Amino acid sequence: MSAIYDFLEFDYFITRDVMSIVYLFGALIISIFSLYSMVVGPSLPSVSDNPGSMFFVGLVLLFVGNLFWRLICEGIIILFKINNSLISINDKIKADCNDKES
Repeated sequence: MSAIYDFLEFDYFITRDVMSIVYLFGALIISIFSLYSMVVGPSLPSVSDNPGSMFFVGLVLLFVGNLFWRLICEGIIILFKINNSLISINDKIKADCNDKES
C-alpha cells in the first residue's frame, strides 16, 4: 500500500528506472540513422555534387550524436541521484532533531 501511495504522491520516480531503456532505444535510433546516411546518403540525388559529405555527416553523427545522447541521459540520472541524496540528508537531519528533542 505504501508503494502505491509513494507512486501517486510522486515520492517514487520511475524515470530513473526507465532511463536505461530510453538510452538504449535512443542510441539505437541514432546509430541506425547515421549508418543509413553513411550507406544510402551518398547515392541520393540531392548530394550528388559531393557524395562523401553524407558519409562524413553520418560518421560524425554516429560518434557525436551518441555521445551527446549519453550526456543528456546521464544528466537526467544525475538529477535523480541528487534528489535521492537530498532526501537522505533531510531524513538524517530529521532523525537527529528528533533524537535531540527526546
